[in-house]
Amino acid sequence: MTSEKDCKILVSGALSFEGVVPIALAHQIIGLAISGNAPPSSGAFSPTMQNIPAGASAKAFVAAKRPTTDVEKVACIAFFLTHSENTPRFKAPDIERVMRDAALDISNLTRAIDNSTRQSKFLAKAGEGAKQITAFGEAVVNALPNREAVTAALKEIPVRRRKRSAKKKKHN
Repeated sequence: MTSEKDCKILVSGALSFEGVVPIALAHQIIGLAISGNAPPSSGAFSPTMQNIPAGASAKAFVAAKRPTTDVEKVACIAFFLTHSENTPRFKAPDIERVMRDAALDISNLTRAIDNSTRQSKFLAKAGEGAKQITAFGEAVVNALPNREAVTAALKEIPVRRRKRSAKKKKHN
């Protein structure tokens, strides 16, 4: 639900963003788009913007996104690796390093990475044991921390699931 103090905004260009933001942030975004001048930086990380500011820490990024499940945490780390550290292909040790930097607790990292790949489809195989974040995973991370936007992103991007074969009925 959006309140009267929120508005829907769509910004496109080299990076794009679509979402519901507070009206004060919408004014800043429109002012930036019109003037072309960046506002003075407060040093704070804005979780609603798709891009990650230079020098932002993994801890600040994950804290701003507020992932609740292990697969969301892995997707946030993958997004951070891809966009902040310019590492589009990564392996489990890379995820583990950023996880420690972000002070995240994932009880079984191997299982979380596997679930992010096979079940949630937030990650995909990139060859030689490496993974990469999918467009679906990026959409979910961009929607965080807004749970309604995450639900919408999950519904908008259909994930093909393998059909299970129907069990044959026994005739007596």
